[in-house]
Amino acid sequence: LTLEEVDDDMLDVQLPTGKFDIIFSKSGGLVVVEFEQIRQSFPKLDAFALLAQRAISRIQRQTDTEELLRVAVSEIRDLTGFDRVMAYRFLPDDSGEVVAELRRDDLEPFVGQRYPAGDIPAQARRLYVLNPLRLIADIGYKPVALFPQNNPLTHMPLDLSRSVLRSVSPIHVEYLTNMGVAASMSISIVVNNRLWGMIACHHMTPYLVPRAIRMSCQLLSQIVSVLVERTLTQEHARAIGYIY
Repeated sequence: LTLEEVDDDMLDVQLPTGKFDIIFSKSGGLVVVEFEQIRQSFPKLDAFALLAQRAISRIQRQTDTEELLRVAVSEIRDLTGFDRVMAYRFLPDDSGEVVAELRRDDLEPFVGQRYPAGDIPAQARRLYVLNPLRLIADIGYKPVALFPQNNPLTHMPLDLSRSVLRSVSPIHVEYLTNMGVAASMSISIVVNNRLWGMIACHHMTPYLVPRAIRMSCQLLSQIVSVLVERTLTQEHARAIGYIY
């Protein structure tokens, strides 16, 4: 496999310790290969293919931004089974507001709450645009040291921005722990190369969503991003027409 052939490709392999997804990415002239164990607790993927097809159809029919986000939250919760799924919309000052939510009945509602821009630092926003889906399957994981720490070609620290299994900021771990969250998944909504919004998924116990299902969710978020951009353009055009 050459660098030219690698484009976030995915294979799977059966090893003595179980079945694994093999995930490829590129970083600094290297091919980074990650092994993610496949759990057998989810239904067969052909059932999810039908759910994803239905979800895409429902999302594409929406013409209003808020309704679009509500439908996206509903479909992603159906696909993944998370205890809570929320849609954030970021305001011009980068503060965020929860505008749609589905949750387990015993959980506190967050819809309507506002969060300061500092909750997502500029570096994290860059990563959310570069790598639009991020899963933390178990917030209580024990990080493993990288060896060697530097890229042997560049002798610089290895850039793991596109890595699936890279470690998480201790500040973010503490933030989720304080909320009682044991697993999370975030899916970016990117408009004009800017983090416009996000779909955040929380689970109260460790929870590994298979990569194939995560990729279906990422596809949905890409469709949502395109539709949000189209809706905003139409709203702007109507506003200009009204003014003039």
